[in-house]
Amino acid sequence: MIGTLRPGGRCPGRLTPARLLWGGLGSAVAIAAVTAPGALDARDDIDHAALRFSAHLDPAARALHELVAAVQTQPGTPGPAPRDTAAPAAPGAPRPGAAVAADRMAALRAAADGLPRLSAPVGDLERELSAWLTAATAARPLPALAPADRGELTDRVLVHATRLTDAVYQEYDLARADASRAREAMGLRLALGAAALLALLCTLTMLMWCRIVLPLATLERTLGAVASGRPGRLPAVPRRSWLSHAHAETRRVQLALKEERWAARRDREALRSNGTAAMGLRHILTVTEQPGPGVRSHGDTVAAEGLIAGDFLDTVALPGGATALLQGDIAGHGVQAGLLAAQVKYAALAALRLGRGPEAAVQAAWSALAHEDERFATLAVVVVDPAAGALHWLNAGHEEPFLRRATGEVERLAATGPLVGSLITEPDGSWSVRSTAFARGDLVVLCTDGLTEARNAAGHQLGDTTVATVLRDGPPDPVAMVRALYLAVEDHGADWQRDDVTILAADTTCRPAPARTTATGGDRRR
Repeated sequence: MIGTLRPGGRCPGRLTPARLLWGGLGSAVAIAAVTAPGALDARDDIDHAALRFSAHLDPAARALHELVAAVQTQPGTPGPAPRDTAAPAAPGAPRPGAAVAADRMAALRAAADGLPRLSAPVGDLERELSAWLTAATAARPLPALAPADRGELTDRVLVHATRLTDAVYQEYDLARADASRAREAMGLRLALGAAALLALLCTLTMLMWCRIVLPLATLERTLGAVASGRPGRLPAVPRRSWLSHAHAETRRVQLALKEERWAARRDREALRSNGTAAMGLRHILTVTEQPGPGVRSHGDTVAAEGLIAGDFLDTVALPGGATALLQGDIAGHGVQAGLLAAQVKYAALAALRLGRGPEAAVQAAWSALAHEDERFATLAVVVVDPAAGALHWLNAGHEEPFLRRATGEVERLAATGPLVGSLITEPDGSWSVRSTAFARGDLVVLCTDGLTEARNAAGHQLGDTTVATVLRDGPPDPVAMVRALYLAVEDHGADWQRDDVTILAADTTCRPAPARTTATGGDRRR
């Protein structure tokens, strides 16, 4: 197929994106190389016409105008002197008009030096003016010439000046015509260059549209169909597409996903047939009751081995309107740890439902583990009392829960006693309960050490600091916060098979009753 990209990135003899890019760039350079010289030549013609105006025609017109004015205002010509003349001029001394005329003639000659078509009229005028100047500077002044009665010499000068004026105006017209033609030529060349570039752009756009944009749209639909799990008949791959290799990879991924789905379906059928007990045990460990009034909670567990984890969690509405959050972690993984976790969970829940408090709950859990010499558990019991605006906790060697305040400050609920196991010979007095304020906008998060100690391939732990940052920057909602923490573990690249990860979060939706006060105490740690 034309345009197919091979894995090595080489397509000899075929149109590739790189060749299209370089071809378009070369075409643009060629268009510019053809258009630019003509446009520059036209620009030079315009500049030359402007130079004729500024350096030749305008000075020549001014000099000619001043010369004619000087001739017309000359006091006299050769002839008998008038009787009222006070004194004759000195022999050879030019009159004022003659001096100006001679000076303007020199300026006119210099201005017309670069205009060949004015050479003959300027020469004729210069000869007539020379004769006029000779008569004007004669020793015997004559009567002044009136505008309607000039002498023959003056008339001849004015006639040639008129001819030169016509020649100058003709030169003006020619210069304007040259400038106009140059502008038209430059505009035409620029228009042709722009049209060529536009055609090139349209061609490149069509190629990109046909070979990239449309295939991308088809690829998007293909990926969407594959991701939905019901691809059916996939869209056809556009011909001559530069993304046909990607389409082929998508089809291979589709086949792999089909195989994975088939294997997963087979495993689910096997689990449904042979693992009813495992599913039930997972349900026992992860199911949570509805919290009490004014409390929202959400929790989840990701097991390190199959479906069964050694972690458990639950929420229970207590007599009096408070809500207890329960979370524990049995040492080990798999079915044996899960069975023991179920015993510990329901022993603690029984004490809580009877209203016996967190101390009784952990003692009941200890009684379930008293016969286990090789296993122990950590346990955290948090009681949220929305009406009193208080939070009470007991931490039996468990990962210190996080308490995010409405201000964004993150605290830790420190341990209040040792872990639960057969090493504790006298449970009475081994664990204590501490309290702190808990208002609307605060969020408490219980987690197992599988969260903070989640390690990536490099061996780096997720750590308390990262968890605290997620809590501080995350949404103040139990469901969204649990999801954000699991995403943080995933982004860290953690190995989910290393340890179970269990998270339970809760907040309150009501304000404490104004008539009651909350005694806060205990240790708070950031």
